[in-house]
Amino acid sequence: PDDSLAIAAREGRLRRNFQGYTDDPATAIIGLGASSIGSFRQGYVQNIPATGVYEKTALEGKLAVVRGFALSDEDRMRAWVIERIMCEFGFDTADLAARFGHRAATVLAEAHTVAAGDSMIMLSDNRFEICPEARPVARTIAARFDAYLGAGAARHSAAV
Repeated sequence: PDDSLAIAAREGRLRRNFQGYTDDPATAIIGLGASSIGSFRQGYVQNIPATGVYEKTALEGKLAVVRGFALSDEDRMRAWVIERIMCEFGFDTADLAARFGHRAATVLAEAHTVAAGDSMIMLSDNRFEICPEARPVARTIAARFDAYLGAGAARHSAAV
């Protein structure tokens, strides 16, 4: 196909954020309106959910953010791994190490554990990869690298 997402996937530029798949290289998403979510390298923010309160706060010239979540270096590393699995069905282990240094050892050890005894995953010296026939369950495999999975009672977009 010649749509922008298919082209981005072929060229290795496909991205995934909390809104879904995209070919947009932006590193920040600014949420506008009540209950909207913004995403930045440092973390996430959510605006006040009640429309009236949001509007009043904005009209007063105040920041209408009700809560935020700061990302740690490990969070960013795990997000990168999950995004690569979801977009490319795997990741380059040398790229992981180059991007995240000594912290990559934790995820590499987990990759060995995930791949051990699982014929749907190939792990070589330089690549963690999901076999083509297992691509429909990529989300379930990626979830194994999510440190927060099961940490909260309510989960959005849970893998089925």
